[in-house]
Amino acid sequence: GDLLLHDDEEGNANGHYTRIAPINNSLVFFPADRLHEVLPVTCDSADPLDGRITINGWFHTPE
Repeated sequence: GDLLLHDDEEGNANGHYTRIAPINNSLVFFPADRLHEVLPVTCDSADPLDGRITINGWFHTPE
């Protein structure tokens, strides 16, 4: 599933987005408040290692 980063600064899903195709062993950083979506992945195998494994997290700065 591709990652869609919506281009609207107001956080509206207006149909304009940057599409990022999945690349094996890649890492993508973007602001946490950026409207985004991940398109579905289908896999015929029952082995979870044949599908997509995701890890997410946040970097915080003192307020």
